[in-house]
Formats: sequence, structure tokens, C-alpha cells
Amino acid sequence: MELYGSKGSILARKTIGQGEFGEMIACFEENDSGYDAIQIRSKNSGIAINPEPVNMYFAEISEFNFAIREKRTTANSAIIGLSNQKIIASCYEAAKSKEVKDVV
Repeated sequence: MELYGSKGSILARKTIGQGEFGEMIACFEENDSGYDAIQIRSKNSGIAINPEPVNMYFAEISEFNFAIREKRTTANSAIIGLSNQKIIASCYEAAKSKEVKDVV
């Protein structure tokens, strides 16, 4: 997965799945030059991001289980999920129209 913005990018390899492995590299731009899809990254550039490995499926089920047992709301909610979906939909719309889109 690759995320690009006006101040840099994050490159993630082998981080989506049930395994507890993968790598993430953050690459920062010196100047805020605006978004550029042709940002060049070398394999050795950037800062390694090393969060503690977690099996995301096990973590989701455990969080849901503990929320029920502790009679509390889950850390993630439908509101957070909907917000994420709106951001993703705006990204797709921006890619199709080649225009900046507001997240509504």
C-alpha cells in the first residue's frame, strides 16, 4: 500500500493480512510542494515505522469481546467507519475527475 500527500509518503509492504510481519517506510518532503504522483523513492530512503506486530483479525475480535464483557463501546465505531468510507469515496472521485474533492 502506498499513501502519498503533499509532505511525503508512506510505503507499506506485506502489512495487510493475518500475519504479524511487514514493513512501513515514511518519506518526507523538505518543502510542501503539493501532491505529485511521480514522487521518486529509493529503497533505502525514508524512516522505518516499526509498530508492534499485531494480528489485526484477532485484535478486532478481542476488542469486540472485551467491549461486550466490560459493557462499554468499542474503540472503533460506525461513525469512525463511515468517516473512513467517505474519505475513500472522495479519493476515488478525485482520481476519476482529476480534481481536489472535499470530504463531505
